[in-house]
Formats: sequence, C-alpha cells, structure tokens
Amino acid sequence: MVVSSGSESARVGRARMRLLLLALLAIMSQIAWAVAGPRLLPYVEPSIQGLGAWVAPLFVRTTIKVNSLHRQGIKDLGTGLRVAARDADGLVQAVEADVHGPCLVGVQWHPEYLPQPPHPRLFSALVHAAATRRK
Repeated sequence: MVVSSGSESARVGRARMRLLLLALLAIMSQIAWAVAGPRLLPYVEPSIQGLGAWVAPLFVRTTIKVNSLHRQGIKDLGTGLRVAARDADGLVQAVEADVHGPCLVGVQWHPEYLPQPPHPRLFSALVHAAATRRK
C-alpha cells in the first residue's frame, strides 16, 4: 500500500481545486454569453468569401456573428492558404486550405466561447475530418 505524504495530498487537492475553478469559469462564460450574447463581448460580422472547401459549407449563411477579442490580424497569407472570411473593415477572420484536402481551417475569433450554432460545427467538422482521415 502506498501512502502519500500530507504535502502530496495538499498538492493534489490544490490541482483539483484549480481544475474545478477553470471548469466553473468556463460554465460561467457560457451562461453569460447565453444571457447577454454579443453585448458582453465585442463582436463583428465577417462575410464568408465564396464557396470555400471548408468554411462556407459549415456556416451556410454569408455572414455570421463572431466575438472579436484580437488585436492583431493576418497581413500576408501563408503558402497554400486562402481567405475564407473578412469583416467589414477588411480584416481576415478565417482562412482555409486553397485546395481540397485535409481539414485546414483557421479562425481569428474564439468559437469555444460561442456555444450557439453555427460555431459548434467547426469542432464537429474537425472531429469528423480526423476520424475520416484515421480510417
């Protein structure tokens, strides 16, 4: 039988408390968004650019409401990327692979803070692409 020391037990207890607090903060942010919506966080409505391989089919609509928490943007796209969405100021809000292939999408907003549709589709698409690629 292994007996942990008091200090080890206290360390484990503090780690569990930190995890619990992080989970509570995540839940609180979801509730706040559901109640206050876009009034709580700054937001923009980027326009989806054309019929891209990944982004356009996920969002269906040509504009979506996203949170805008960033202070920087993409100036020059990397090789193999194309703009998938821009906001009214012309700032790139989403990129995707410029060829059909593995799921490659990057977004400037924080979909993890947006539990309402269509944002969860980003995560579903990623999981589906990974599962399909693994087979």
